[in-house]
Amino acid sequence: MKRGASLVLLAAGCATSAGDPTLERALRQEGESADAPRVDERPLVSVHGPARSDQPLDLDAALGWARMTRPELAAARARVAAAQARAEGSGRFPNPRLIARAEGAPLEGGTVDEADLLAGVSQPLPLSDRRAAAQSLAAAELERSRARLDVADREVAAQVVRAFATALFAQEAARRRSELAQESAALRAPIEARAAAGDATASERAHAALALHDARAVEQAAERVAELARVELAAAIGTPDAVPERVAGELDALLALPLLEELSARLADHPALRAARADAQVAAAAAELAREERVPDLDVDLLYRRLGAEEVHAFDVGLSIPLRAWDRGTAAIDAARADEEVARSLALASERDLAAALRSGHARLAAALAARETLRREVLPLHDEVVRVEEARVAAGDARPEVAAAARHARTLAELARLDATQAALQAWAELRALAPPQPAR
Repeated sequence: MKRGASLVLLAAGCATSAGDPTLERALRQEGESADAPRVDERPLVSVHGPARSDQPLDLDAALGWARMTRPELAAARARVAAAQARAEGSGRFPNPRLIARAEGAPLEGGTVDEADLLAGVSQPLPLSDRRAAAQSLAAAELERSRARLDVADREVAAQVVRAFATALFAQEAARRRSELAQESAALRAPIEARAAAGDATASERAHAALALHDARAVEQAAERVAELARVELAAAIGTPDAVPERVAGELDALLALPLLEELSARLADHPALRAARADAQVAAAAAELAREERVPDLDVDLLYRRLGAEEVHAFDVGLSIPLRAWDRGTAAIDAARADEEVARSLALASERDLAAALRSGHARLAAALAARETLRREVLPLHDEVVRVEEARVAAGDARPEVAAAARHARTLAELARLDATQAALQAWAELRALAPPQPAR
C-alpha cells in the first residue's frame, strides 16, 4: 500500500535526479527479474479423492464430506448405538437362579442314595420401581449420547465453516492482489513509454519498477496463502489428501446480519445446551435409581426335595430378603444428589455462556459489517469519482495516462482495504453460524 501511495505522488509529478546509481541498479534488477522464470504457482497438493471435482467446492458439499469422513462423528454414532443397545436391555425382570444340591450325604455307604437331593429355582421379586428407574436412566443416557453426537457434529461443522470462510476470503484476496499487480504493470507501461521518448526520469522508472515488483511479490504470497487455506479446509473436512482447487461462494451473500431474536430462538436447541441438560437428566435418573435400589429384592425359592433314606418326595418353599443392617445405601443417594446438583449448575452455566457468546458475536459482526459498508458507500464512490475525473482529463489531453492509472490503482487499494475489513466480519459470521446455524429448508 505504501508503494501504491508513492505511485500516486509520482503521477502527480514528484521526480528526483536522473543520475542516481541506486535507482539505475534497481532498474537493472527489475529487468533481470522480468526475464527470469517465475516461481511455479501450481497447487502444492494435487487434488484427488472425494473432494476432486471439475466444479468448485461449496460450503454445503464441504459439510457433507466432513460428516462422512470425520472419525469423531463415527465414534459419536457408535456411542449412540451402544446407548441404544443398553436402553433396549434395561429394566427387564431379574433372571431366576437354578438350584441343585445334595444335603446330608454320608461319607460311607450309599452317598448318593442316602443323601437328600434338592432341585429348583429361586426368583428375585423387586419390591420397588427399580426396573422403571433403570429404564429412565438408560433413556436419559441415550438422549445424552444423541446430544453429544449433535455437539460433535456442530463442532466439526464449525471447523469446516471457519476453514471455508478463510479459504473463500483468501481466494478473493488473491484475485484482488492479481488485479493490483496488473494495474501496477499498466501504471508502469506509460512511464516506460515516456522514458523511451526521453520524457521520464530515472526516479519515475525506478519507483514504477519497485511498485510492480512489490505487487507481484504480494500477488504470489496471496496465492500461496490461498493454497494453504484450501489445504487447511481439506484437513477440516477430514480428507487432507484431497485439496480442492477452488471454493465457491459470494462474500456479500454470506455476510448478512441476522436478527438477534432469531438467533436466540435457535440457540434454545443448541446441542451443547441439550447435552448439558441431558447430563442433568442422567444425574437425576441415577439419583432416583439409587433411591429405588435401597429397597431390596424378595427372593422366592421353590425346590423339589428327595429324602434319600426314606425315598420320600417333598418340596420346599422359602422367602428371603437382605437386611440393611450395615449398608443402608444413603451414601450412594447423597453422592447421586450431589452429582445432580453439579449437572444442573453446569447446564445453567452452559446456557449463560452460549447466550453471552451469541450476543458478543452478533455485536462483532455488526461492527465489522458497518466498517465494511462505510468503505463501500463512502470511500469507494469517492475513488470512482476520482477515476472518472482523471480519465476525462486524460481523454482531453490535459493529463498523462499514468495519472488515470494511478487513480485506478488507488481505487484497487481501497478495495483491498474493504477486503481486509471483510476478514473480521467473516470470523464473526463463522462463530455465529456455529452457535446458531440456519434452519434447514423444509
